[in-house]
Amino acid sequence: MSSVVLAALLGWLIALAIFLGFIAVLRYIDHRERMALIARGIDPNRLRRPRRGTGVLRSCGRGRTSASTSRFLPACRDAMPRPQREKRAANTVRSAV
Repeated sequence: MSSVVLAALLGWLIALAIFLGFIAVLRYIDHRERMALIARGIDPNRLRRPRRGTGVLRSCGRGRTSASTSRFLPACRDAMPRPQREKRAANTVRSAV
């Protein structure tokens, strides 16, 4: 391999290491904060806002393609809140009849 290719690979590896290191530091700080709250008798779950999107498919249940997507992808169907799933299932049954 030429020195140019090695330099490019090394640059990408360093950038990747910095990015992953930053994520690790953020997780560590969040962990320390959570443990400090627990040590003082405060429930950390009470202070956090509930997230709208969870999981890999954050767009599930919202937008134009959500109706077709949620029928075929189990992960997308599970990412929707239960009341929304039940409402969508009821609408699907009514429209099919």
